[in-house]
Amino acid sequence: MDPIDEQAADSAPASEPVVVRVESAEPDLVADRAWLLGALGLEERGDAWLITFPHRSAAVRAMATLATFGPVREVSGEVDVDWVATARPHARSHEVGPFVVHPPWITPEVGAGPLALVIDPGPTFGHGGHPTTQLLLRHLPTAVESEGSVLDVGCGSGVLAIAAARLGARAVTAIDVDAAAVTTTLANAHRNRVTIDATTTPLGETVGRFDLVLTNLTAADLAPLAPHLRRVAKGRLLVSGLLVDQSVSGLEDLTTIDRQDGWVLADLRCR
Repeated sequence: MDPIDEQAADSAPASEPVVVRVESAEPDLVADRAWLLGALGLEERGDAWLITFPHRSAAVRAMATLATFGPVREVSGEVDVDWVATARPHARSHEVGPFVVHPPWITPEVGAGPLALVIDPGPTFGHGGHPTTQLLLRHLPTAVESEGSVLDVGCGSGVLAIAAARLGARAVTAIDVDAAAVTTTLANAHRNRVTIDATTTPLGETVGRFDLVLTNLTAADLAPLAPHLRRVAKGRLLVSGLLVDQSVSGLEDLTTIDRQDGWVLADLRCR
């Protein structure tokens, strides 16, 4: 694998998917690991997998891991991949804490209880299978205050905002700079019969303060948002999307409260 400047990779727009090619004698292991690393879709091409990740920083980190299975390189622009379509056959349900997250076109593999979340990720990140999403879902039941307000920063498919609404949050706001994410979130909210205020309003222009603020973003994305996160959080800030031993400028007082597959969930009590 050619060396890649990870800092430059993190600065790429989060809305642009990246495709990588992995050749391996262990295709099943590659597929399983790719989903855990946050793949949006997989397509088998001869002796290789074409794997699509939601943005370059996710692809860079995944390539470092997938290289243990065989040659890996980025092929974005070299191949024509309908990553939304290729993701559908591989989609499955995920049981996380009290939730069962599944797409609308499959029957859950486990019994769907009262907190089943029907999520079509569409052209966004958020199928419920990535460790960073699962960390937040597991802790939401104790973090969401009944009749409290919640802000989901970088909502993607809306899975976290919808989960908060299902847990009884009084008012849930979801923001994302990607208009496709807002459209997907609103569609999924309707599908789950909850009301969410979803917009492309930048965090810096968001008005008001919230009892709980959620983010599932990379360290590079979080750093410029740090002062705004402190401003809008009047109760608790839950931050996912960070790797073990990774810190965020402006949020150095975050406390790690959980870990999964090399990712951490961090917490900050705000006033």
